Amino acid sequence: MDNKIFAKNLFSQEEVEVYPADRYTVQIMNHDYWFERDGHVCLLAKTFIKPDRYNSYGMYQVGNQIYDATWTNGYEELRSMYNEQPRLF
Repeated sequence: MDNKIFAKNLFSQEEVEVYPADRYTVQIMNHDYWFERDGHVCLLAKTFIKPDRYNSYGMYQVGNQIYDATWTNGYEELRSMYNEQPRLF
């Protein structure tokens, strides 16, 4: 049984495998899914903005829901930041 989740970029139609938000990625912002590419993490957060030809390059679809993309540090950097936080206080 394959439980992989895929998101489709609304501009390029490319599909990427995504993962549910976890404790490392959710510290950046509230989101539902994430994926990593070229050493950076892309966070996908629900949006209610209607996609059009001007903004669809940064939007992905999972099922019937549209998500806006936000890029941040790589996953290993996020894990390091998460683990460093308790020592900062």
